[in-house]
Amino acid sequence: MNNNGWLPIAILNLISYFIFRFGMISRGALRTYIEFLGGMLLTASFILMFVLHGLKDVLILVVFFWFLTTPITEICINRIDEQINKPYQEIHKHLAKKYGTTPEEVKKRIYDNLDKS
Repeated sequence: MNNNGWLPIAILNLISYFIFRFGMISRGALRTYIEFLGGMLLTASFILMFVLHGLKDVLILVVFFWFLTTPITEICINRIDEQINKPYQEIHKHLAKKYGTTPEEVKKRIYDNLDKS
């Protein structure tokens, strides 16, 4: 494993996954663009690792992604998600009870309608 340039690519991987996940939990009209940007940067980090360091290091980056990037990002994103969606949780519960479904399904349908507009 060539350490030259490995750390910046790993950091790009972490930041881009965070951007991707933040786009997934955002409530604004630009959320799909944020999610797309994060996904493209995440893909670019894997491609860049392959081009600069080879397949072996890409596989190491995948392990890094699974065991470090994902858990760290998910902990941060879950805390942010709770803060962003806290005011809406009661509304989701009320609508779920009214329509006989789950709050998660209500939230998903709201996001789907946001994406259509």
